[in-house]
Amino acid sequence: MSEIIKVNEQNQSISVQSAQRNQKFELQPLVETAGTLEVTDEQLKILWEDIDETKILIRPDGLIYLPWTFYQDRLDRAFKMKWALIPDDNPIYRPESNEILWGFALVIDGKFIDYAYGQSEYIPENRTMTYGDAIEGAKSNALMRCCKRLGIGLKLWDKEYVEYWKSKYAYSVYDPQRKRNVWHKKTKSEIEKEKIVRAKTEKVDIVEAEVVEVKKKKVTEKDLEVLRILAQDEAFEETNDKGFTYRELILKEIGKSMDKERYDKLKERMENVIKEHNEKREKTIEKIKKHPGGFDVVCQVLNWDKLNDPEFIFDKLKSASWKRIKNIAELLQIN
Repeated sequence: MSEIIKVNEQNQSISVQSAQRNQKFELQPLVETAGTLEVTDEQLKILWEDIDETKILIRPDGLIYLPWTFYQDRLDRAFKMKWALIPDDNPIYRPESNEILWGFALVIDGKFIDYAYGQSEYIPENRTMTYGDAIEGAKSNALMRCCKRLGIGLKLWDKEYVEYWKSKYAYSVYDPQRKRNVWHKKTKSEIEKEKIVRAKTEKVDIVEAEVVEVKKKKVTEKDLEVLRILAQDEAFEETNDKGFTYRELILKEIGKSMDKERYDKLKERMENVIKEHNEKREKTIEKIKKHPGGFDVVCQVLNWDKLNDPEFIFDKLKSASWKRIKNIAELLQIN
């Protein structure tokens, strides 16, 4: 709005009138330049660089995206300051679907590249997101869509890649405020822990497939590797009365010369210990789950949001360390 101020000098009164300005601009002159931008090999190399998938983010509705700064960095490095994202009108708010729509044209070196509507969720009751945040989100979404024309971030539009990324880096949980599941990105520690578990499982699977053939032979380095992998289980973190962990004792035993009979007995004992430990874990978690104060203590010790669904919290507790689970049980005075 521009303000037109009229001053009446006789009575010193001031009246203010508002004059609207039309923010729409004509697309047609720009559209006529579409397809005429000349791009060098060096610029294409910058635009098509591989994406660090750990930098990808996810919206509550499950749409994966890269932040505004990612696209701005690619465009800045490729075209310097010769690009612009121009809105053709004001943002549109649709209360029936809680979304913001905003149309933009991407222009580089005076040439029309693409036009797209950006979308963003906006819930007035959600105090963690202002209207300004929502329209910025719509602007970022429009830039992401326009950059498809330049081949930037095309992976984010590939359905198979989206499913792969979600399975590796994200999870969904029920949100009572939205009355539907919402998506969250896993923390760095959660991702690293899953990598360790996955690597451990893959190694054990490979070794176990070879054990059948090895049984009839002498103890080999592959046999010993099976024991070393098993020894990494948290069941062997307990210490004896001399302060040594059972893992240390087992690794020391593995270091000695070992015949097939002693190897088989040690492996069987280790597998039994792991089995008993896992059963103990499951029983303890079940007792925590049934305890009246279990949910509150779990959220407090593990610093998890109480707004999460209890079933999700207790399912996630299964991946916590035995030390954490024992700590929770002790606080609840569970034997």
